[in-house]
Amino acid sequence: MKSLIHCRACGNSVSPDARSCPSCGDPVKPKYDGEINMRDPIHLIGVSASVVFIIGLAFWVYSVIITR
Repeated sequence: MKSLIHCRACGNSVSPDARSCPSCGDPVKPKYDGEINMRDPIHLIGVSASVVFIIGLAFWVYSVIITR
């Protein structure tokens, strides 16, 4: 059994699993808790775009060096 936590806004006892305080409605947990979901589509798109950009940049730099 998890112990209750206190709401930051009103001090009411709240379950740590709750999304918001039942008394005042203040969010209990922040939207970002430090964990990255590797299967999140936005994360996959960002990583893929970064990899493509880095590979493209490497080819561009290589072509600039070769054509000199």
